[in-house]
Amino acid sequence: MRKKSSVNDGSLHEAARNLKAEAVQTLVANGHGIDWPSAIHEGRTPLCELCANAEGTLNDFTDTLSEIRDVKADPLRKCRGKTPLFHALENKNAVLVVRKLIEILLWEDLNDEKNVFEEGNHSYSATMYIKKGLCQQPRDVAEELLRELENFEAADRYYAKERMEQPSDAVGMPQRIADLDQKRWIRSNRIKEDTEDHRIKIRRTQEEYSNTDQLVSNRHLQTLQHREDLAQQTLNHRLDENLLSMTIRARDHEQAMRYKDELIDSRLHDAVGTHRLKSVVDLQDRDSQLMHNNEETTQRLLALKKEQSIKFDGSHDQIELKLAGLDSENELKLQRDIQSLQYKAAFGDLEKTELDKKLIHMRDMNSDKVFTQDRLEDIARDSQRRKNAQSLEFQQSSDMQKLQTGESMLIQKQRENQETVRTKSAVSDVERRFLQDRHNISENDRQNQMRFNVASDDQRLSTLHRQSRIQNNGLIDKNRIMQQDRASSLQHTRGMGYAQYQNEISMGLAKAYSEECVGEQRIYNERMVGATRTQNAVELGQAHTHAEMQKGAVRIQNAVDLGNIQTNAEIQRGAARNSAQAQNESIRTSGARARAAIFNQNRWR
Repeated sequence: MRKKSSVNDGSLHEAARNLKAEAVQTLVANGHGIDWPSAIHEGRTPLCELCANAEGTLNDFTDTLSEIRDVKADPLRKCRGKTPLFHALENKNAVLVVRKLIEILLWEDLNDEKNVFEEGNHSYSATMYIKKGLCQQPRDVAEELLRELENFEAADRYYAKERMEQPSDAVGMPQRIADLDQKRWIRSNRIKEDTEDHRIKIRRTQEEYSNTDQLVSNRHLQTLQHREDLAQQTLNHRLDENLLSMTIRARDHEQAMRYKDELIDSRLHDAVGTHRLKSVVDLQDRDSQLMHNNEETTQRLLALKKEQSIKFDGSHDQIELKLAGLDSENELKLQRDIQSLQYKAAFGDLEKTELDKKLIHMRDMNSDKVFTQDRLEDIARDSQRRKNAQSLEFQQSSDMQKLQTGESMLIQKQRENQETVRTKSAVSDVERRFLQDRHNISENDRQNQMRFNVASDDQRLSTLHRQSRIQNNGLIDKNRIMQQDRASSLQHTRGMGYAQYQNEISMGLAKAYSEECVGEQRIYNERMVGATRTQNAVELGQAHTHAEMQKGAVRIQNAVDLGNIQTNAEIQRGAARNSAQAQNESIRTSGARARAAIFNQNRWR
């Protein structure tokens, strides 16, 4: 002091660290700042330097701390984020330093809101500093420190910064942070409730759409079932009508064939009766002629006998002449009989020729029937060919309809993809605008922070300048200036907090509005996509069902027509076969009768 060295050269810090109470008193009296942060001592104040590095006896600690208290040292001034209490927690003799610091200086401000250690986004009181394991002391020393703090009723404080999410075990928050956390909690609950309401609304809407789709599907299925039942009933009715018509046609055809068979049988019977009658008449004529000839011969023989008995005495030549005449006459008669028989045989040959002609006619009729049967089979083959062509045409039309349906589905899918792309682009535009707004807000906050820091630095420099000028005016002026500095800093801090609060509110509102817009747009897009898919599915189902019904009707109609054609062909073939068999049987019977008659005639001849 005699050499008039400069003030605030760190000597006060050395005196406090070495527990020199008288030196501290003298240095303070000669203008050394009791709260001046020394760059030599890493920015610590004399009190912080004492708490961090001092070693000595109980009396030394008591005298030095009492002297520092008397010169109005600030027990809550932070050095590198730590108050003197937290520096004391890291001292080698931490229990003694903490006890004396609280007893002499800090017992009134022990639970002050400023008496916390800030690391990252969280703040710790001395007790929580130890409980969270931040204190570097051994475990037994830490437990003893915790008991000392609890003896002085130190409060637990552990919380995050303003507008940050609070930890689950947060305790002892300041009222403003508690209010903000309460508001955040209320807003979070409101957002959760709004989100839950929105989710419930979406679920109800989806359930309504699902119920509507189910009702539409059920109605569509009922309509399809009704149409299928109606088509089945119509098909059964047509089958019954076709069966009835086929039965009537078969019965009519059977009656017609029976009538034709009866007519042919009657004609054959008449022909056989006429032939038999002619044969009987011819036989009777021949028998009567033979009897007449025999009687005549007998009479002539009797006459010749009488004449021989009367003219027995005639000459032998006359008798021979008469015998020769008789022989010639008999020969003539025999020739006449032979000619008569030849005539009758020729007449029989004519009848045989007529029968052969009838047989040839029947054979021609049978060949015509066979030709007709072949023609019917050709017609059936042509009908089958046309039916196959129609089936191919229907298959081609069905394939074309499937292709058209697939193309329409592809077009609809492309539209859906385009709509999805537009939706995603709109969402990306909204998100990009939101990110741009957030970036602008953060940029504004950063610029405000920079301006505030500059202003704060200017204010701090001006304050230090004023302090250097008016320091000799006394401790009262110094305290007043410090109070003004505190008030100014508090005001700036409040202004900064309010501006940041307003910015975060605007950011939250913008983000909520953007999320709400995006959610509504997504819901609208999903609803439109669901409705479009449902409509497409319904139309595709209707088209598929209609095509299947048409296929079924065409197949059934083709099957019925084919059955009718095959039935008619079988009936006609059976009738023709029966008629041919009956005609052949009749012809064989007639031939047999004719052969029997000729044989009888030859036998009688």
